[in-house]
Amino acid sequence: MRKTIVAAAIIGGMIGASSTSHVHAQAPKSVASRITLDSAATAELLRARERIWRAWFANDSVELARLLPPATVAAEGGGWEDRAAIVAGSRGFAASGGKLVRIQFFDTDIVSYGSVAVVHSRFELDLDNRGQRTTRSGLATELFVRQEGAWVNPFWHLQ
Repeated sequence: MRKTIVAAAIIGGMIGASSTSHVHAQAPKSVASRITLDSAATAELLRARERIWRAWFANDSVELARLLPPATVAAEGGGWEDRAAIVAGSRGFAASGGKLVRIQFFDTDIVSYGSVAVVHSRFELDLDNRGQRTTRSGLATELFVRQEGAWVNPFWHLQ
């Protein structure tokens, strides 16, 4: 529960900072300044996003362990999941015979504060479960943090 509250506070603070930055003439010195990532950092961040989605659908436990910090939480379908539940969901999807056929992201917007980036986008994916095709689409808000030279994904919200 504490992890959930901490993650929600971090996200709320970052979103609040980004949405109110135009109101104040000058941000306090203690608040990180919004920056624009260069093309290489943006490409690296988007590759990390693609890898985490594909790793989840493929039940790639090695990649999930690398990209999901221990305190990872996610909000989907009206509930919260910790890292163990996220990994179990990945395992369950693969065990059910599910396969990711296609994934696409649209209207991606990145808000960055240096080593922290919030990625907003629309997504659409096609799944195959033993010959049954389904398409899912929605909105994603994902938090990425740069740790030890790589982007990791400690929080996301899908709707």
